[in-house]
Amino acid sequence: MDVSRAALEVAQHIIAVVNPNMPRTFGDGTIHHSHIDFTVESDAPLFARHAKDKNTDQKGAEEAIGKLIAENLVENGSTLQMGIGGIPDAVLTYCTGHKDLGVHTEMFSGACPGAVAAGGGYCLGWCGRCWWFCDCSCIA
Repeated sequence: MDVSRAALEVAQHIIAVVNPNMPRTFGDGTIHHSHIDFTVESDAPLFARHAKDKNTDQKGAEEAIGKLIAENLVENGSTLQMGIGGIPDAVLTYCTGHKDLGVHTEMFSGACPGAVAAGGGYCLGWCGRCWWFCDCSCIA
């Protein structure tokens, strides 16, 4: 659920940070510039989560768990709530053959675009190297 609209409706003052690096997305949180009381311009780079190097045993276990989940629990048309870490990323990596997937996540990981684009689904959330995927995307 997007809370942006509710916050805008009750705010006494609306301050916007305008950054050309931020992707443009669609939805109920869009606001016309005439409603903004104060604008701050910034070209700061956006936060990016970088994957950590893992030992082979840990990575192998995460991949095995992700494959089991994707092949046995995820059906076409499912909406997945994904967390942060190796197992959610592994699940998404093995979901590229699924169709019409939805992904809800607090952190859009590097595995999201492959699963979503392959299945024609949608994704909510962010991760650094995936900002491009969400820019002006009608499915993000």
